[in-house]
Amino acid sequence: MEKKEIRKQIREIKKQYTLEDKKRMSASVWQQVEHNEVFQRARVVLAYWSMDDEVFTHDFVCKWAEEKTILLPCVKGDELEIRYFDGREKLCPGEGYAIPEPVGRLFTDLKSQWGIEQIRMGIGSFLSLDKVTAGSFETYDGLFTYSSGSASGPHTFVRPAGRYLCGYQKGPWDKAPAMYQKMIDYARRQHLTLTGFAYELGLNEFAISSPEEYVTKFMIQIDDPC
Repeated sequence: MEKKEIRKQIREIKKQYTLEDKKRMSASVWQQVEHNEVFQRARVVLAYWSMDDEVFTHDFVCKWAEEKTILLPCVKGDELEIRYFDGREKLCPGEGYAIPEPVGRLFTDLKSQWGIEQIRMGIGSFLSLDKVTAGSFETYDGLFTYSSGSASGPHTFVRPAGRYLCGYQKGPWDKAPAMYQKMIDYARRQHLTLTGFAYELGLNEFAISSPEEYVTKFMIQIDDPC
């Protein structure tokens, strides 16, 4: 049987399912995704807004947009753009198949700053010290990398120069809160005042076969009086 005929048969089978059937079957897919450690660690997720015959993504996208930065593709002529998902109400029919697409901010900051050299140097995330002390790790404030050139742009943040309290952890991300607590306790014993943001950077994520081997560097700025 040719591929074209197989696809035709699959389309006919899909038509037999109601929207509720599709939602129920899709839910099992997203449950597996949500239990995946790579997804749990991710702060930025590129997804898609599903068509009628695809795995249903609408509920998944809306749910996780409350905790992570969700990006969706947009078709502009022959080009594919990536834009921030800012809510279901900010979607409009796209040029291609009239698939709802976000019309808000274009995801360009990383593309303009990150080439292969930056990716090799590692990509990290950061969150405010207030969130760390409150034990609130659900939403991070941004991503960062080391830049080989000058950094600029309306949404670009440059990590301040100065002294940083550093910690190193081996193992999966769920150990991070305990590491932060150790760093905060150490700072108190040493009478160090911490400020700004806490930064996390994976040191060997491209060379491991298990999350248990993952090594993360943690950095929190020390407030040195002038």
